[in-house]
Amino acid sequence: MTEVPPGAGPVDRILPGSHIREWRIDRFIARGAYGQVFEGRRSSWVVGEPSRALKVFDPILSSGARSSLMSEFEVLRRVRHPHLLRGDDAFDVEEGPLRGCVVFVMERADTDLAGELARRGRIPAVEVARIGAHVASGLAALHELDRLHGDVKPANILLVGDEWKLGDFGVTAALHGSYALTAGATLDYRPPELSAAEVGIRLHRSADVWSLGVALWGAATGRHPFVGADPQLRYAAVLRGDRLPAPELDPALGELIDRRCLATKPRDRATAAELVDLLTALAARLELPPPPPPPRPSQPPPPVPTSATAPAAPTDPAPAPGLAALTAPPATAPFAPTAAAPAPPAPIAPTSLAALPTGAAARTAAGGATRAPTKRKRAGSGGVPARTSRSNGLLRPRPGLEMVIAAVVAGAVVEAVSQLSGLLPFSLNGRRISYLVAACALLALAMVAAVRRGLLPDLRSRALAAISAAVVGVAATAWLFR
Repeated sequence: MTEVPPGAGPVDRILPGSHIREWRIDRFIARGAYGQVFEGRRSSWVVGEPSRALKVFDPILSSGARSSLMSEFEVLRRVRHPHLLRGDDAFDVEEGPLRGCVVFVMERADTDLAGELARRGRIPAVEVARIGAHVASGLAALHELDRLHGDVKPANILLVGDEWKLGDFGVTAALHGSYALTAGATLDYRPPELSAAEVGIRLHRSADVWSLGVALWGAATGRHPFVGADPQLRYAAVLRGDRLPAPELDPALGELIDRRCLATKPRDRATAAELVDLLTALAARLELPPPPPPPRPSQPPPPVPTSATAPAAPTDPAPAPGLAALTAPPATAPFAPTAAAPAPPAPIAPTSLAALPTGAAARTAAGGATRAPTKRKRAGSGGVPARTSRSNGLLRPRPGLEMVIAAVVAGAVVEAVSQLSGLLPFSLNGRRISYLVAACALLALAMVAAVRRGLLPDLRSRALAAISAAVVGVAATAWLFR
């Protein structure tokens, strides 16, 4: 409705105060490709009747074209939807200077989305989502009637009161299934499937959803979503998929428009009914207030004084020292013996009976003597206390010497057993068995002694020692009685 008309004609001579049948023209509103829009009032006896928008088309010479236009308006007049601009009447002017013109009498809008963008620059995301939900609701109703709008753009998205409505049904077409034969939308809002556009091509109903997505993107960012200085260059960018970055766009709104409106394949786009639900939910989510910041960690409460000590009386803080006081050396006063103030008694911590000192320690503590620190006994591996070199006042060998003694004793035992088995009146196998039994018995006794002395503290070391003893016994038997 804001484009330059193709040329001058009878419609250009319509001035405020002129009449078209019973309608008196009050003012000019807008200009479109096929005519102009005026505000008019009907000369009737109804008091306070609201004004209407009269869209006057340029003279149409073909009677077939006029009848087609009138039949389309008859369909739209039967549509009563809160988000479609209501059509009240349509008639063909048959006489006078406007002969051959078709006039649509429609609901008058306060403004359109193009005017709001020119005035405000950008529209907040929550308002864009709400506008999109209104327009998509009107598109869904139109598609239910098997009609394709074919020219969704900001100039045709109109504000009537508090409701956004879709208007300008001059290029609507009948849908046959999901497709309609149309001349194509305004170039800036054409979908990519119209790249080889010719008059009378088949257009999918999702073309309206693409055009709405471009309009919503432009409303939220203030510019066209594709790169280019003019409509031809921008449409070439549509075919290349050359998009402009929009860091100022709300991420949720941008993702919804990208995935459900501006998809390259028509069947990947949302239907108008689906878009209503998506945009309504998004608007509700964007209207919610932001969550409050997390609470700051509170300071821990001051320690409660025990009953044994009274809280100190509050004193006024000392004044902060100046720079000279901070840099000057501390003054020294002559030593004078003063009586030390008695220190307050220390709080008595509760103790268990097991922790109370007994015996000599109690007597030492009672006498005020300082208790000498005691050496803690070191723990050996596996939690077994390490043995010291003295026990009960007797000198014991060190661990290294113990191993040497054990090896000598084992060698002596093996030699004694071998000599004894050689004196037995048995066969060679009998001597082998008797030697092996005796050696294993002695090795078992040695393991028991080692366990009791703490040399084998855990089960793993004991198992390794047993296996080693068995291997040594078998090897010694096989070698001695070969």
